[in-house]
Amino acid sequence: MQMPIEFKQHTLANQLTVIAEVNPDAHTSAIGFFVKAGARDETADVMGVSHFLEHMMFKGTARRTAEDVNREFDELGANYNAFTSHEQTVYYAHVLPEFLPRATDLLGDMLRPALRTEDFDMEKNVILEEIGMYDDRPEWVLQDKLLEDYFRDDAGGDHPLGFRVLGTTDTIKALSAEQMRAYFEHRYSPDNIVVAAAGKIDFDALVADVEKLCAVWPATGATRDYAEPCPADKAQQVADAKLSRHYLGMLCPAPSAQDERRYAAKVLADVLGDHEGSRLYWAIIDPGLADE
Repeated sequence: MQMPIEFKQHTLANQLTVIAEVNPDAHTSAIGFFVKAGARDETADVMGVSHFLEHMMFKGTARRTAEDVNREFDELGANYNAFTSHEQTVYYAHVLPEFLPRATDLLGDMLRPALRTEDFDMEKNVILEEIGMYDDRPEWVLQDKLLEDYFRDDAGGDHPLGFRVLGTTDTIKALSAEQMRAYFEHRYSPDNIVVAAAGKIDFDALVADVEKLCAVWPATGATRDYAEPCPADKAQQVADAKLSRHYLGMLCPAPSAQDERRYAAKVLADVLGDHEGSRLYWAIIDPGLADE
């Protein structure tokens, strides 16, 4: 007989939130640290700092070297990674249930990184190479230009939702380790972090493990500016003589993350344009009119 799935939540004294979808019949466990720190929380002069900081989390802590971090994930047989978007930075691991406490300790420790200047200087070159790599991919160039243009109002003002997640070559070159540390200390605050887990979870044990790791983290009262953008209808063409095909992108207003209609909007988006099974898929991909 299958056991029912339960949803549980607990908030530490420093306002860090722990939530879980507990499934006693699951064979694995997953955990993620979700930080409300993305491109929309940056200023123009530090554009790209959220993503750069994601890289720095894997460079070691007071307890672990960078080699220790990678080796321990491998010892756990973990499926692990991290990503940064306009809205958040996420660090996660997917392991067998018996390894969840170790994965929690590893991720929690990573979120208090050493942020050594020598690591910062070396990783800056990696970020610049990554920017160059994406600059060679037309679909990403199109997306960046689309967002920048859409979120620029009639007065020429730039809304941070139009910022590039990777930053630009100029902003990354100009970024200092001190600027990154200040951004980290403010935004990687427990009242700005959610620890989410799913699968075969002992929730009380998970809360105890997170509290042991994170209870001493000081809250900073980090907030987010939800100022609405003021985009205007417009169209733009970008020519590149090196390319042999067309790329088309369209952007329009939709419900925000604070709007419960976002769930219906996501279903609608999947019906219209998901990469498989959507109306656009059957209209243009299946007949071979477009590759994706």
